[in-house]
Amino acid sequence: MDVRDGTTLWRGDLGEGLGRGNPMTYRTRSGRQFVVVATSADGQVDSKLQAFALPAR
Repeated sequence: MDVRDGTTLWRGDLGEGLGRGNPMTYRTRSGRQFVVVATSADGQVDSKLQAFALPAR
């Protein structure tokens, strides 16, 4: 979300998984930013991390 006006800057599809924690973000040395979300299917104990590369700005 844009900190200035609250508009959504990016949205990702988690497929059948449900977000199970706070999103994490990191930026590589080259400046590319990623968002990582822990997900699992409803009622399942196995989780996985899904990473999304944000578009270059």
